[in-house]
Amino acid sequence: MSIHFDTIALLKSYEAAGISRKKAESIVKQHDERAKTLEDGLVTKEHFDAGMAKIEAKIAELGADLYRQMWITSAGVLAILGTAMIGLKLFA
Repeated sequence: MSIHFDTIALLKSYEAAGISRKKAESIVKQHDERAKTLEDGLVTKEHFDAGMAKIEAKIAELGADLYRQMWITSAGVLAILGTAMIGLKLFA
C-alpha cells in the first residue's frame, strides 16, 4: 500500500501562494518523506480483517474457557456445601 500525491501540483500550489521554489521543493520533499513514513503503519482491509478474525477466535476461546471454569467452580462449591450439610446432620 502506498500514499500517492501529485508532488508537481503541490509544488505549483506553494509557488502560487508566494513561496519560493527552493522552499516549496523542500516542503514537498518533507511531505513525500512523511507520507513514506506513514505507509509503514498502514494495513490493508484484508490484513485488518484477518487480525480481527484472530481476535474474535481468541475471545470465543476465552469465553468457552470461562464458561467451563464457572461450571467446575460451581460443582466444587456444591460438593463443599453438600459435604458441610452431611457433616451438620451427622453431628446434630
